[in-house]
Amino acid sequence: MGDKVSSALPVLWQLLTKNAENHITTVVNNPDYVEDDVDSDGSEMGFGSLVQAIFEFIQALTERKKYKAMIRKVLPDVLFYLITYLSIPEYQIELWNEDPDKYVEDDDEDSMNYTVRTGAMELLIDLATELKTTYVEGLMNAITRHISTCGNINEGYNWKLYEACATAMNISGDVVEECLDAKKVDFNFGAFYNTVVLPGLNVDKPYLRGRLIWMTGSYVKRLPSEESLNTLLEVTCAALKPGTPAPVMIGAMKGVYAMCAELAEPEEKQVLHKSMEHIIPSLFDLAGNMEGDLLMLCLDSLRVSVSIRLIL
Repeated sequence: MGDKVSSALPVLWQLLTKNAENHITTVVNNPDYVEDDVDSDGSEMGFGSLVQAIFEFIQALTERKKYKAMIRKVLPDVLFYLITYLSIPEYQIELWNEDPDKYVEDDDEDSMNYTVRTGAMELLIDLATELKTTYVEGLMNAITRHISTCGNINEGYNWKLYEACATAMNISGDVVEECLDAKKVDFNFGAFYNTVVLPGLNVDKPYLRGRLIWMTGSYVKRLPSEESLNTLLEVTCAALKPGTPAPVMIGAMKGVYAMCAELAEPEEKQVLHKSMEHIIPSLFDLAGNMEGDLLMLCLDSLRVSVSIRLIL
């Protein structure tokens, strides 16, 4: 069986890499792309089903002890391509612009609607769970490669790779924090903040800006300075004002929730005191004009914000 798996890996690798390039060209950055048909379970057929099969094969190898060593050897490259598959397709942006509730639903790692993006999310989570330190080291390597090669964030569709890198950081947060706390990996979040977060917050791409607010809120204790914390809080408060694009507002609500969760001790929560004077009224105002998943998200953020305000 081992020999058969070993012989299958080169074919799998070729499919993974070549289809990543094809995915970006024909799906992600193609405004004329028409979404694949779905089967009775809601899974994409055609290209999407092929990628799903590749992801499931990698997942199966990772969960078996005898094959983990194979995956570890190529993990930085696997993660590099998985981040590529996280890129948001134009057709999904159109759907989410029409229905922000669907964005909240589809962008959840527990979403029941399978897409290439959600499939990549699931596999990243599985790899993080199984490989931990090796995963975090590979993730940092993959993100560094993407940022150093994808070009100016303001040009064309480059912002999508920045968003994909931030998404990978977002969904890997628990294991990244665990490894950083244990000093098992060395990651300069300050450099990441300066090269990815700050430039991204100044780009007029709502899905990127919203993601960066949420992701940075999840790593609030890793921010390099008081100035960077103040910038995050200012951007978050501004994003909760009426008229803000839905993806930015959604990212801000999730960012508020993340900051409240990360700052567990009363003395840590103190840094949120002044901002809560603006955040809580804004969330109350937004809740009165929301419904569905957006309303649930807003109420969750409001709940943790009020609890912090009461403590302070």
